[in-house]
Amino acid sequence: MFVDCAAVVGVDLPSVWKAELELVDSEAQTDVCKVATQGTQAFEQNNTEVQTEQTGVEMKSTEEPNIEDLARFVKQAAILIEDELDAIASSRAFDNPISLEGDEDEVKDICLVSTVEVMDGLKISDIEWNRSGSNIFVGLEGNHTDWCNHLPHLNVYRVDRQGKIRDGKIQQKFNLPSCITQVASHCTDSQLLTAGTVTGEILLFKLDRGENELSIGQVESHAPVVSLLWLSRVKLLACHSNGLLRLWTLDTKKMLLNLSKTLRISAEHMPKNFRSLRSGEVGLTHAAFSQDDPETALLVTESGLLMLADTETEMMCEGSNEEPHYDPVVAVYPLHSAPITSIAVNSIECSLVATTGEDKVLNIISLGEPNSPVMSYQTDWPLHYCDWSPTKPGVIAVSSVGAVLVFDILQNAMTPIHRIRTSQREIKVPLTVVKFSNDDGTRLVAGDRFGSLYVWKMPANLASSNIHNTTVIQ
Repeated sequence: MFVDCAAVVGVDLPSVWKAELELVDSEAQTDVCKVATQGTQAFEQNNTEVQTEQTGVEMKSTEEPNIEDLARFVKQAAILIEDELDAIASSRAFDNPISLEGDEDEVKDICLVSTVEVMDGLKISDIEWNRSGSNIFVGLEGNHTDWCNHLPHLNVYRVDRQGKIRDGKIQQKFNLPSCITQVASHCTDSQLLTAGTVTGEILLFKLDRGENELSIGQVESHAPVVSLLWLSRVKLLACHSNGLLRLWTLDTKKMLLNLSKTLRISAEHMPKNFRSLRSGEVGLTHAAFSQDDPETALLVTESGLLMLADTETEMMCEGSNEEPHYDPVVAVYPLHSAPITSIAVNSIECSLVATTGEDKVLNIISLGEPNSPVMSYQTDWPLHYCDWSPTKPGVIAVSSVGAVLVFDILQNAMTPIHRIRTSQREIKVPLTVVKFSNDDGTRLVAGDRFGSLYVWKMPANLASSNIHNTTVIQ
C-alpha cells in the first residue's frame, strides 16, 4: 500500500477565524433635537355672535297685508279658541286627580292646630283676619242687662301659615271703654283696624302706633254696632241695631273718622207681621255688601227679613229735623221664620249670598232673584255665623252648637260634607263666629261663647279650586 509522505505536513491553524472588532458606545448616536414649548400650541379661534346673515338688514315684505283676509282669519280663530275654552271649562278630567304617590300621602282631614283660652266669662263676639293673614283680631263681649261695666280687651294674635298661634299668647292688647260687638280690618292697610262697641262707639286703631285708639267716632246713639263695612279705602259704614246706618269718611293724613251721612231704616218698610217687638225699631242683626255694587248694603233683621239699602240715596226721611236722615231702603224680602244671625257674600260670585238663622236653616240666595232661596239646608241646631271660602267657590263654613259645619253647594249632598268638632267629647258649646283666612283659605278660626279660640288647618281639597268649579258657580 502506497503512502504519500509529502502530504503529511504540519499546518498552523489560527485560534480565531475573524479579526477581533472593537466596539465603542457613545452617549448619543443621533443628533440632538431642539424642542421649544410655546404658550399655545393650537390655532386661535374667533367666534362671532352671528355666523350667518348680517345683522341690521331690514327685511321688507313686498306685498301689503289684506285686511279682509286678516279679519276673516281672526274671526274664525276666535270661534275656535272660544270652543276650546268652553271644552276645557266643562271638562271633568281633573275633578278627582289621582296621586302618583298613593292616597296615604294626601291629607284630607281638617286638623286642629291651635286652641287658646282668651278670657273666661266673656264670649268671643267677633273675629277678623288682617289682609295679609298674619294677624287675628278677637273681640270680647259680656252679658248686658244694663250699662256695660266690663273691662274688655281687643286682642291681637300672630298666626303662621300652618295656623299655629305664636307662643300661644296675646301679642298686642287694646283696652276699650265697653264690650266689642264688631271688628273690621281695613281693606288695604293691614295695620289699620276698626272696632264697634255695645254702646255705639266706632274705634280706630293702628297696630304700629301703640296701644291707644287713634280716633273715636261717636254720636248720640247708644245702640250696639252690628256690622262695620269698609266700602272703600276711605268709606266706612257702621250699622246699628236700631236701624241707623252711619257713613264715616277716613282722613288718611290725620287718621280721623268724620261723619259724612246718616241713614235710617224705618219700620214702615217692614210688613206688620215681620216688625220687631221693640216699637219703632227694625232690629238689625248683621250686614254685608257685594264688591260688584259696594253702594248697596245687604241688611238682615231679627224678624227674618233681607233688606237692600242704597247708601248713596238722597231721599230724606220724614221727621228728620235737627239731623238729616236719609231713607235707603230699596227692597225687602222675607227669608227666615226666626232671627237672621248672619249674612255673607261669595267672594268669587258676588251675586251669591248665604244667610243663617235661629230657625236652623242655611239659605243660599241669588241677588238676581232674592224672592226664594236657590238652596236651603236644614240642620239640627241654631246657626250663628257663616263665611265663604275665598278660594273654593262652593265651600261655606257655618258655626253651630259644638261644631263647625262645612257645606259644598256644588255637591248634591243636602248634609254637611264635614262636621268639625271642637272637642272629642260631646260638649254642646255654641260657636259664635267662624272666619276663613282672607289670603289663601287654608286656615279656619272660630270662637265660642265661653271665650275659647280654635284654629284649624284646611286640607288641599277644601282650599284649592279649578276652572270647572268657578264656571259652575257662575
